[in-house]
This record gives sequence, C-alpha cells and structure tokens, in this order.
Amino acid sequence: MARSRRQRQARSQRPRLQPSGSSLAGTGEAGERLAELRQQIGLTQFELAGRLAGSQRAVSHLEHETNPRVATIASYVAALGGRLELRAVFEDRAVPIKLTDEREIGR
Repeated sequence: MARSRRQRQARSQRPRLQPSGSSLAGTGEAGERLAELRQQIGLTQFELAGRLAGSQRAVSHLEHETNPRVATIASYVAALGGRLELRAVFEDRAVPIKLTDEREIGR
C-alpha cells in the first residue's frame, strides 16, 4: 500500500537515536563497522546469513542501514561469535543494560 505524502514527511522527520561523539554516529557507520568486523573474521555475507538463518540480501541491507535496531546488531555480533554490551553512561556512573537472555540472541 502506498504511503501518503504526509505519512512520508512525518516518518522522515522522526528523530534518529544516534549517540553524538560515538564511533557509531553518522550515516551508515554502524553498518560499515559491522561489515569490517565480519570481513576481519573472514566471513562472507552469505556465510553469515547462514548463521543467522537469513539471506545474504538481509545481511547486506543491515550493513548499509543508517539506524539499525540494537537487537539486530546483537544478533549479528552473536553470529560472529561475540556479544553486544550496552551501557547508559552518566557523569557519576555507568549502568549496564541487559538486552535479552544471551541464549536467545542469534536464534
């Protein structure tokens, strides 16, 4: 179903949650960093797609995404053999944020 012009404009004006000063801030940099990590590990998009039970096209899409979901990044990293850690950082403390049960990530 085609979106109306008003719906497209409203969607394009939504704020994006990208941390300022972060190494992942900027258009598409998160995906680029994930692609670099995958290449350093020596996996092709097709091989990683097999680990994710997805398609090569989906992996490519993620690697070009400007604002990927945290859960998607966590699954990608788990398929590479790692784990994603998330923390909220304040002036006086850093608070770890648990995303989900690690056994569920990458399924």
